[in-house]
Order: sequence, then structure tokens, then C-alpha cells
Amino acid sequence: MARAPVFLRPLLRYADFEGRAHRVEFWSFYILIAIAYAVMCGGMFYLFYPIFSGQLTSVIRYVPKVVAASLAVLVISLALVVPCLALQVRRLHDSGRTGWWLVVPFAVTLLAQCFFYVLHAHDLAHASMQLQHRLQAMPPGAIDVITVWQDELAVYGVMLPWSLAPAVLAHLALLILFLWPGSKGPNRYGEDPRGRRERIWLFP
Repeated sequence: MARAPVFLRPLLRYADFEGRAHRVEFWSFYILIAIAYAVMCGGMFYLFYPIFSGQLTSVIRYVPKVVAASLAVLVISLALVVPCLALQVRRLHDSGRTGWWLVVPFAVTLLAQCFFYVLHAHDLAHASMQLQHRLQAMPPGAIDVITVWQDELAVYGVMLPWSLAPAVLAHLALLILFLWPGSKGPNRYGEDPRGRRERIWLFP
């Protein structure tokens, strides 16, 4: 483990939710993921561009390549879920915090949405019924998709600040915890990863 580059250690500790991870290990791994996704997005754009630009005479012959590339991105994304979660837990452990802090942003978002729905259920139902009556009264050929989308946004758009603001604040709080310096010396989750005699920057 000590001989592995620091940005690859989360992959070697694939499902290891024990121990600690310093900030260099955490952020170098996510920078690596960002670079990998940028390359994959560039490749997907290269594959999809002939389809959307109308340069292909037969789209069916091109479908297997697109499907294969999409499945590859999906498999890679699913494979990264566990090491990313494990790394986040170990990063919280480094500052002496439990990994259950990861649940807080999702719990805050869910509670905020439930609270808003309960508080404004009557108003939302009334506005939604008015919108449905308007659409039913319009001739089929007169329905404008953009207008309908704007009307729906006017009905439900008031919900966005109430549901998104707490979620954003909770995720910002979690980001601060990821940026927080680790505990000096051992804590209840293990030894200080910065205490080992090794270079922790890019290569050991």
C-alpha cells in the first residue's frame, strides 16, 4: 500500500471503510476522476457528433459504438461508487468524525422537500388543477410546449429555493468537513496517515 501512488490508493483500498485518509489522498483521487470524466466526455462528444450533425447516412450502423461507449461509462461510474464512498468516510475519520455525516445532506434535502409539500400542499394542488384545466381547454394543435413548461415552472418553481437551498448548504458544510485538517496523531479511527515516513504528495 505504501508503494502505491497516493492518487491510486483509494482504488487499492476499494471497500475499506476503516482507517483514515489525508487531504492529499482525497483531493488527488477526485482530480484524477475529474480528468478521467473529462476524457470520457470528450470521447462521447466525438462519438455523438456525427449523429447530431447529420453527417451519417445510416444511424443504425453507428448505434453499437454509442451503446458500447455508454455502457463503458456506466460501468466505470458504478465501479467508482464504492471507493468514493469509502474514501469520503476515511476522510471524515481523519478529523475524528463519523462517516454518518455523509447522510446529513440527503436527510436535509428530504426533510426540506417534505416540509414544503406539507406546508404548501393545498396551494400546489390548486395551481396544478388550474394548469390542467387550461391545457384541456386548449385545442391540441394550439398547445405550445415552451408555454406549458413555463407554466409548470411558475407552479412548481417556488419549491426550488426551499428544497435546493438547504441541500446546497448541507453539501457546503460537508465540503468544509472534507477540507478540514485531520487530527494530529492517532484518533479513535487509527493512526495519523501523515505520521508515516513517506512522501504523500504524488508518489511515495
